[in-house]
Amino acid sequence: MANNPSIPASVRDHSVPDWYQDAKPGIFVHYGLFSMPGWAVVSEGDITQTLKGLGWSGHLRVNPNAEWYLNTLRIKGSPTQKYHPATYGANFSYADFVLAFNQANTLCDPDSWAALFERIGARYVVLTSKHCESFHLWPSSHPNPFKQNYTARRDIVGELTALVRARGMRIDLYYCVGFDWSFNTTPITSRADLGLSI
Repeated sequence: MANNPSIPASVRDHSVPDWYQDAKPGIFVHYGLFSMPGWAVVSEGDITQTLKGLGWSGHLRVNPNAEWYLNTLRIKGSPTQKYHPATYGANFSYADFVLAFNQANTLCDPDSWAALFERIGARYVVLTSKHCESFHLWPSSHPNPFKQNYTARRDIVGELTALVRARGMRIDLYYCVGFDWSFNTTPITSRADLGLSI
């Protein structure tokens, strides 16, 4: 990474904080609107094998990551595009998951998460506060200009942050800015769409 000219110098030359050197293990919590369908194509191998066999376009069409459900749903003929209407109905949009998420989220128990992380000896936790789909895990006072009520009603970010810190662990938030699928509805279907050089 240090010799990659496509990565800005501020990132190439950045050192991780001292605390991070010994902060193992860490927990990365992928939780968001994509948790409602919780579905993706089952991959026959790891990403390296999939890319080698299918190329970027093929891999993105059968993306095995559930958090990329919305992007894969937008790719014509993808397994996700076939699965979604067969499972939820022809008129059920991705945004229709918001109501179900907010209802289910009332049962979420972040205290049990934090207790589990502490029990297994985690030193830090990273929560997806906003993934590429642009759904916030807190009741944002800045609404999405393209999607009405497209935010969690419950402040999972604030609750989990307080609970993790109270147990002596660090918490960081993953907030996706590289892609925002509510501002750009064109699916990512190639390596070039990802911003990677060809």
